[in-house]
Amino acid sequence: MKIKHSPSINILRDENNKINYISSNNTKRLARQILNEFNSGIHSFNIIGSYGTGKSSFLWALNQSLSIDSKHDFFDLNKKRHVKTLNIVGEYSSLYKYFINYFSIKENGNGYKQIFDFIYQEYESIKDDKGLLIICIDEFGKFLEYAAKNNPEKEMYFIQQLAEFVNDPKRNILLITSVHQAIDSYAFSLNDTQKSEWKKVKGRLKEIPFNEPVEHLLFLASQFFKSNYNEENKDLNYIEGLVGLNYENYCFNISEDNLEKLSIDLYPLDLFAGITLTKALQRYGQNERSLFTFLTSSDNLGIDSLRENDLFTIAKVYDYLFVNLYAVIKDKYNPDYSSWSLISDKLNEIESKFEENINTASDIVKTIGLLNIFSNKGASINEQLLIQYLSFKYSSIQIEKIVNQLVGFKMIRFSSYYNSFKLTGGMDMDIEQEIIRVSNHIDISFDIVPKLKKYFSFPILTANEFSFKTGTPRLFEFKISENLLFETPKDEIDGFINLVFNETYDNSFFIEKTKQKELPTLYAHYTNTDKIRETLIEITKTEKVLKEADTEDKIARKELKSIIKSQEKLLNHYVLDNLFGKYTKWYFNGKKITISNRNTLNKFLSQICYTIYPLTPTINMELINKHKVSGAINSARKQYFKRLVNQWHEKDLGYPKDKFPADKTIYSCLVKNTGIHQQSGDTYILSQPESRNDNFIEVWNACEDFLKEARKEEKNIVELINRLKQKPYKLKQGVIDFLIPTFLFTKRGDFALYNGKSGYVPFIDESILYLFTRQPKDYSIKTFELSNLHIDLFNKYREYLNQSPKDSLSNESFIESIRPFLILYKNLEPYSQKTKRLTKESIQLRQAIANAEDPEKVFFENFPRALNYDLKSLVESEKLFDTYIHDLQKHISEIKNSFEELINRFETYLVKNILGVNSKFPNYKNIIQERFSSLEEHQLLPNQKKFLIRVNSNLDDRNSWLNSIAFALLTKPLKDIDDKDEDILKDRLNSTIKELDNLCDIYKLKAKSNEEVYKIDITSKQKGLQQQLIRISKDKKKEVEKNISLVRENLGNDKQVRLAILTELLKRELNE
Repeated sequence: MKIKHSPSINILRDENNKINYISSNNTKRLARQILNEFNSGIHSFNIIGSYGTGKSSFLWALNQSLSIDSKHDFFDLNKKRHVKTLNIVGEYSSLYKYFINYFSIKENGNGYKQIFDFIYQEYESIKDDKGLLIICIDEFGKFLEYAAKNNPEKEMYFIQQLAEFVNDPKRNILLITSVHQAIDSYAFSLNDTQKSEWKKVKGRLKEIPFNEPVEHLLFLASQFFKSNYNEENKDLNYIEGLVGLNYENYCFNISEDNLEKLSIDLYPLDLFAGITLTKALQRYGQNERSLFTFLTSSDNLGIDSLRENDLFTIAKVYDYLFVNLYAVIKDKYNPDYSSWSLISDKLNEIESKFEENINTASDIVKTIGLLNIFSNKGASINEQLLIQYLSFKYSSIQIEKIVNQLVGFKMIRFSSYYNSFKLTGGMDMDIEQEIIRVSNHIDISFDIVPKLKKYFSFPILTANEFSFKTGTPRLFEFKISENLLFETPKDEIDGFINLVFNETYDNSFFIEKTKQKELPTLYAHYTNTDKIRETLIEITKTEKVLKEADTEDKIARKELKSIIKSQEKLLNHYVLDNLFGKYTKWYFNGKKITISNRNTLNKFLSQICYTIYPLTPTINMELINKHKVSGAINSARKQYFKRLVNQWHEKDLGYPKDKFPADKTIYSCLVKNTGIHQQSGDTYILSQPESRNDNFIEVWNACEDFLKEARKEEKNIVELINRLKQKPYKLKQGVIDFLIPTFLFTKRGDFALYNGKSGYVPFIDESILYLFTRQPKDYSIKTFELSNLHIDLFNKYREYLNQSPKDSLSNESFIESIRPFLILYKNLEPYSQKTKRLTKESIQLRQAIANAEDPEKVFFENFPRALNYDLKSLVESEKLFDTYIHDLQKHISEIKNSFEELINRFETYLVKNILGVNSKFPNYKNIIQERFSSLEEHQLLPNQKKFLIRVNSNLDDRNSWLNSIAFALLTKPLKDIDDKDEDILKDRLNSTIKELDNLCDIYKLKAKSNEEVYKIDITSKQKGLQQQLIRISKDKKKEVEKNISLVRENLGNDKQVRLAILTELLKRELNE
C-alpha cells in the first residue's frame, strides 16, 4: 500500500493542510504545561529539541488543537477559542527586518513601536471574543545565528522587547519559538558584555525541552502500521513471544506498559527490529523524520519490499541502514565504525567459507552484530535467543548447526562471562580458555581489603538534613578496611563510613570497640564476603590474561579491558547490594543500629552530625560555607577586609545600597545579620554577636576563650583555626577565613600581635588580615593581663610619662606609652647605643628598650628585670615601686648622658694627664695653643699638622673643639666611636703631644712661672742622638720632689754608679 508522506512539516506551508498527526503522552504533557504556564502569566516559550524530534509538527498540532475553527484536539486540551496565528519559519536574516517586511512598514525611526502596534492590531481583531494571538517562530535558531554575527546588541534587544511585549498578562498573546540547541550556544563568538545581554533574552523565554523517547517513536510507528498496513498477522504467537524473550535476556530497557500490544501493532516490523531500527535512527539519523521516511519509503530494502506474510527483521534492518545511512556508518569518526566494519568483514567471509546456508549464516551474523551495538550491555545474546528469534524463518536444528559452523570458522565466539555471542574480528585468543589456564597460576588466598581499595570506589555522601538546616555541607567518605578505623576527619571530610571486611569479628566486639569514641564514624560490618572474593578472583585472572596478551592483538586486549570494566561494575554491585542486606551489620558509638536503605543511611549521617558537631552555627551562605572557595570569593575577601579596616565605623561598611557584590552579601550574612556590626549612637561598632544564633555565639565564645588562654603564653593563630575546624564546631575553611580575621580585628586592642619573622606588629591593616588566611602560622598573639594590679602599675608608668591614666589595658595605650622610650633610644648618639661604660642596670635597661617588641612584656617584665626588680614585689608595694621609678629615671638619665660623659673623660685626660693643670675651657685651649706656638709648619708631619690645625681652630664651643681634636686623632667623630676607640684616643693624644713637644726649640719657648722645661740629649753607639723635651708644671713639682727623695735613698754612695743608674733609667723611659 502506497502512503503519501511529507518528510518534514512547514508551519507556513502546511498551515491549512490536513496532516495525520499522532500525539503521545509526552506531547500532551508539553501542551498542557504551556497552557498552564500561560494561565499563570508566562506568555513566551522556547522549545528546545534536536533535529527531527517533531517540534514543527507539534507547533502545527498545538495551533489546530486551540483553534475553534479546527475540529482536531490532538492533546485533549478542551480549550478551543478564536485563534489568530502568525506563523514564521526562521531564515538567516534579521528578525526585526522580517517583521518590518511582514507588516509592510515604512520605517520612521521608531520601528519597534510600529511593529508592536501592528501586532497589537492583530490581537485587537480577536480580543473581544476572548481570542488568542499565537506567534510561532519555527527554526528560531536561524534568526539567532544571524543576530550573533550582525549587530547582536540591536537584534537581541528587539527580541527582548518582543518577549516583554508578549508577556504583558493583560494580553492574550502567546509566543512560541523552537530551536535545536540552547540559546546560549548561539552566543559562543560574542564577548562577555554581549553574552550578558544574550542571557537576558534567554531569561525572557520559558525553556521547554522536547525529546521523544524510544517508546513514543515506536508508538508512532505502531499507529502508522495500524492505520496503513492491512495484512493479516499470521505470526501472532511468535510476535508475542518476543516480549518475553526481551525480558529473559535483558536485551532492551524500555517501558513494560502495553509492550505486548505495541509488539503486535508494529507488525510487520518485529519488536527487536523496531527497537534496533529506532535506536539506530536516533543515533545516526533524525529520529521521527528518519523513522517516517523509512515507514513511507518505496525503497526496495524497506517495508514495501516485504513479501506476503513476511516479517521485517534485524537482518533486514541491517540491509536498510547499510544502504540508506552508508555515509554515516562508514565514517571513521562514527563511534560504532569498527563494529559495522566487523559485521561487513564477517559477511564477506561467509561468502568465501560457506557453500550453502549462506542466508542463514548472514542473518545470524547481522543479528549478533546489531544486537551487540544497540542492545543493553548486559544483554544475553545466546544460542537460545538466536533459535527463538530466527525460528519464524529457520528451524532450530539449522540455526544450531550454522552457529556451530560460525564458531568453528572463528567468526563468532561465545563468552560465558557475558552469556553472549560476539563477532571475533579476527582475534586469535580464546579468552575463556586463557582465563581457565591462568586460574592455576594465581593465589586466591589474598586479603580482600587491599584488592577492594584498588578496584572499588564509593561516592562522597552528604548528610542532607543537617546540611540543609545549618547551611554547612557535612561530607562522609567511605573507608574500606580489615580492622576498625579510628580516624579524625580533616578538611572537607566530616565523617567516615567504615566498611569492615573481617568475618572473625562479632557483635560484642564492635559494640565494645566503638563505644565512647565520640568519632563521626559509622561502621558497616560485612559478614559474608564470598561473592566479593569470587569477583575479585575473576578480576585478578582477567588482569593476568591481559598482562600476558599479545600487544598486537588489539581486539583481544580491548575485549579483556571491557571484561575487567564489567567485573569492576559487578564488584560495585555486590558491595552496594550487600550494604543494606542481611549480611551487613551497622554500629555507631557502641550501639548496633538499623540501616535498611540509602534514605535511612543518609538520615543517620545527619544524626551523627547532630551528636558530634552540636555547636555548628547556621550559616546559609553557599559562597563561603565550603572547604575550598572560588577565586572570585578570594577577591571578595580582600575587598571585605579593606572595608572592614577602613570603614568599620560606617553603616554597612560603606557599601552602596544599590549594589550587591559578593563581599557585601558575605558581610550581610556573617557580620551584619549576626549583630557583630551594629549601631551605637551616631556611629557603628564591632562587637559580640547577638543571641539570635546561639551556636554562632558559641563559636565566638570559643574565640574569646582562646584570647583568655593567650594571657598566660603566646598563642599561634593556627591553634584557633584548628580549634574551630574540629568538633564540636568544625567550621569550613571558607567561613574561618572570614570569621577569624573579623574576630581578631574586632578584638585588636586586647592583644599584642607578633610575626615570627619580623616581630611585634603594632597595627592591623587589610594586608595583615589577608595574611591571617594565607600564612596563619606566621602570626601569634599575647593577650594583655587585665588584673587591677597590672592596670595600677601601668598607670604609674603613665604618670611618670605625664600621660593620663587608663581604665583598661589596650594595644593603643601600650603603644602610646612605649613610644617615648623608643624615641629616646632612636635619638641617642651611636656611641650611647653601644657603650658598655655604664652600670650593669643601665646596659640591661637600654637593651630592653632596643629590643622592645611586646609593650606589655617590656613594662611588666623586661624593665623590672633589667633593674633587678620583681614584678610581684612591685605590684604589692607602692613604696618599692616609687623606688623602682626613681631607679628607672636614674638609669634613663645615665643612658642619655653617656655621650656627654665621654666628652668629660676626654677633657679630664687632656687637662689633668697631659697638661697637668687645673683649668677650664677655654683656658686649657689657650695653654696648649701657646705650648706649640713656636713650631713651624715645615717641621710637622701631615698628622701632626692636622692635629695642630684643630688645636689652633677658632671654635669657641667646648664640645665642638674637643670633638675636632678627637676627629684629627681617630678620623671619626666622637659620637661614632666605641669603647676601644676611647683608649686609642687617649694613647694617640699622649704620643702626639710628646712628638710636638720634642719639635719645640727650648730657647724659643717663653718662660712661664708655673712651668719648668728641660731638654735632654742622650747619645749612644746603638741609638745615636736622642732628644726629649720635658715639661713639669708647678702642680707636679711637689710630686717630683717627693719621689726624688725616695729614689736617692736607694741609689747608693758611688757617684758613677748613681749616674749610670739614672742614665739607664732615663734611656729606658725615652725608648718607651
